[in-house]
Amino acid sequence: MIEPFATIRRLSTGLAHRAKGKAKDRREARRHKGPPLLCFLLTTSGAKKAQVMNLSAQGACLVLDDSAQPGGLLPLHLSNPEQLCSRAVTLRVSHCTGQAGGPWIVGGPFVEPLPLETLYALFR
Repeated sequence: MIEPFATIRRLSTGLAHRAKGKAKDRREARRHKGPPLLCFLLTTSGAKKAQVMNLSAQGACLVLDDSAQPGGLLPLHLSNPEQLCSRAVTLRVSHCTGQAGGPWIVGGPFVEPLPLETLYALFR
């Protein structure tokens, strides 16, 4: 059995290698890595925990147990560990990389960008 974090490292390294190729990085906002954020994917059957790899005002990259269809919309709830700041957002999936049984690396832009004050508050 492959260790989940080893799989995540392998998958994210593959994404980084592709990003170093001929394709230009089209992101307009700085991505933030910081203290762990709480992130839940809101589904009809309840909330499922997701891991935030990075977050910007424009979008996010997440680790999920399930795949997501590119072009699809994912309703999310973000909060800082102390839950002093929380925000509901919708992510439009632009990429999904993984293997059957997960984990899956899913990323894309938010339908509505996060206000900078909210972004900074999430990392406090």
